[in-house]
Amino acid sequence: MAITEQHGRVFRGEVKYESGEEEFVGVIQADGKTILISNNDGHATGYLSSPTEMEVCYIEGGDEATATCTTMARAE
Repeated sequence: MAITEQHGRVFRGEVKYESGEEEFVGVIQADGKTILISNNDGHATGYLSSPTEMEVCYIEGGDEATATCTTMARAE
């Protein structure tokens, strides 16, 4: 996951997979910790747990429904 553009609390980015990549858009809520992310297939919610880590949970419905949570650390 990489953030490619940010304007205030609104950001854009991309996630790269073995089979390709997918763009997303997101926003940091007014509390400065909660994040919402959306792409063409599903939605994610997350929480900025520290200046260098966030927990993100992704949900996708439909025939190929999936749900997962992970903790991500900022790359140096």
